[in-house]
Amino acid sequence: MDPHAPPREGLDLASLFSMDPAKGRISLGRERMLLVSADAMGALRRELHEALGSALAAEVLFRFGRRCGEEEAERILGEHGVDDREAALLMGPLLHAFEGVALVRTTRLRSDPAEGSFYMEGTWEGSYEADQHLRLFGASEEPVCRTLTGYATGYATVILGRELLCRETACRGRGDPGCAWTIAPAPAPEPEHLPEELRTAYHHLEQRIRGQQELFRSLTEVSDAIGTIVYTVDERGVVTSWNRTAAETFGFAPEQILGRHERLLFPGDRVAEREPEHLLERCRQGRVEEGVRRRIRADGTEFRVRGGRSPVRGADGRLLGATVVLSPLSPDLPGLPTGSPEAERTLKALLENVPAGIALATADQKLVECNRGFREMLGLADGPIEGLSCYALLAGVGSPCTDCPSHLVFEGGIEARCRPSFVRSDGRRVYFDLRSFPLRNSEGKVTHELKYVRDVTPEVEREREFEDHRRLAVVGEMAARVAHEVKNPLAGMRGALQVLASRRPAGDPEKEILGEVVAHIDRLDVTVRDLLSFSRPSQARLEPTLPADVGEAVISLLRSSPEIDGVDLRFERGAAPEVPLDRQQMVQVLTNLLQNAVQSLRPGDDRTILLSTGVTADGRSAEFRVRDRGPGIPPSARSRVFSPFFTTKARGTGLGLAICRKIVERHGGRIASEGRPGEGAAFVVELPLRQGTTGDQPCRNAANDRSPSSSPRTTPTTA
Repeated sequence: MDPHAPPREGLDLASLFSMDPAKGRISLGRERMLLVSADAMGALRRELHEALGSALAAEVLFRFGRRCGEEEAERILGEHGVDDREAALLMGPLLHAFEGVALVRTTRLRSDPAEGSFYMEGTWEGSYEADQHLRLFGASEEPVCRTLTGYATGYATVILGRELLCRETACRGRGDPGCAWTIAPAPAPEPEHLPEELRTAYHHLEQRIRGQQELFRSLTEVSDAIGTIVYTVDERGVVTSWNRTAAETFGFAPEQILGRHERLLFPGDRVAEREPEHLLERCRQGRVEEGVRRRIRADGTEFRVRGGRSPVRGADGRLLGATVVLSPLSPDLPGLPTGSPEAERTLKALLENVPAGIALATADQKLVECNRGFREMLGLADGPIEGLSCYALLAGVGSPCTDCPSHLVFEGGIEARCRPSFVRSDGRRVYFDLRSFPLRNSEGKVTHELKYVRDVTPEVEREREFEDHRRLAVVGEMAARVAHEVKNPLAGMRGALQVLASRRPAGDPEKEILGEVVAHIDRLDVTVRDLLSFSRPSQARLEPTLPADVGEAVISLLRSSPEIDGVDLRFERGAAPEVPLDRQQMVQVLTNLLQNAVQSLRPGDDRTILLSTGVTADGRSAEFRVRDRGPGIPPSARSRVFSPFFTTKARGTGLGLAICRKIVERHGGRIASEGRPGEGAAFVVELPLRQGTTGDQPCRNAANDRSPSSSPRTTPTTA
């Protein structure tokens, strides 16, 4: 396609432009426009820079431009009915020129849908952004036409239905002779170049997206089996997913509809009355029952559907889009349920394999039927489930939950959602995402509730872990400042008190008081050292080391400690291979865990404490395990034991386990607590083995040069 040629399906933009001073309106087609001076936009730019800083202001301007480009692209495809995607693409520059933003010249356009390649480049002449930036700030070190690049990114992405990115390669606001740009497929994010906290958040988000994609794939298989149309739209009404039944019913292949506004599925009179927009707006309040409505196929024929749409919200409650579920009412459409035994068997097989729990319940929350996923999630054996209640299984209570939303299903006939949780017998709290849908009889009365349940405990724990990391970074920085401010005065005070005490004769009461003050200062000094260790841990120097050697070093270190008197401290040397670790730091971790175990024992408790080494069940990590037979960890405290400043001791900084976690995580490992109240506690440290090393492989060290008679199993040693 010639980039210099006019679009084959051009629009007479001048004919669409109108001004009506009597109503205070300027319009471009149906869209209301505003006449704003370039200097006013420059003033807004300056305010953003002063309030947010240059980097964040640039991001805001880019997002603003992108949203403008996306909306105009949707109008071109929907309201103005332009079907030629390449022609529609070249209308973007015309719109920019017509709106006075810049004169856009396209110098190169290469597109090959078969190969999936795309490249476009050109120039901006008279960019208002470059003019305003130079007027207000002078020349910049970076390109400044952020709304223009955002607009081009959003416009091209919507028009072509794929993620594209516009980059400004030259900018007059940077001192270049002119402004030049390119548009190409957006590169995949590279999380390895992000800071650690953002990289962790990226991986958590990536896992959640994969889980949601797998979940949607399973649900669409179920919906296809029963002839139900399912598609999703974003907050603007642009189609983002499209199942097979939708494609067969409407006649639009996925590549023809994805990225386009759902107006294409509505008859012209419904579009004129803005029915798609009204339905999406109503979704902000909750599920929308659409009743019987008309839709239009790709060939222009109309048909009737019945169904509704449910809102999709973000973690902050903001509307992200909607899931639309429709049942065609025309008997001649393909993909409709036949009611045959084969179709019923297919549906049942699909329901059994959905990676989530599905159950049917009555108004009193008694279960009638469930799939295999529901049984596995809750540990239910095969067999009848009549009489079991939802609240007992999902919330661990004996009566309906006070905040149960099921009354919305039976009384209002709408979808409901909640997130129940309860503490299992092992002390671990589990979380579920529960969605409930009404099931009606032939008379339209809601008779049952369809429960769709997912175990979201890993997601909740990852979110909390990320939030803990964020808070720890803030606390660590604060702790470092406090420690540095206190450390030197403490040393001076201690020295002065010792001098005063040395001048007092033996037996002087004041000498004893000064000694007590020095002891208190020493305890403060321990707290300061903990704060510094927590906030600025030393860099780990990793060397191949046998875990058992570290364990023996810790046992030897503690053997002479008066704190261990009367404690049966044992060590089991497991057959764990060498692990890259910092020996000094790992000794610090294990010493802290063993001291905590000793201090947790009460009079009358079994005084045996076991330190063992070995390999995890999957063979990927070496394991240190410290187990005691004391009171154990209360369930309410288990989630907080590694939080800074949390302690159950009368004396203590509450930083010991937080420091241990930091050290272990700097080794690429993990630390966790186990055990039930009254049965003792165990702390487990897992460190990844060297690449290519498993628990079955021997290590090249002295530990393997033992006599053949040496047992490969763990060997108890008592200290």
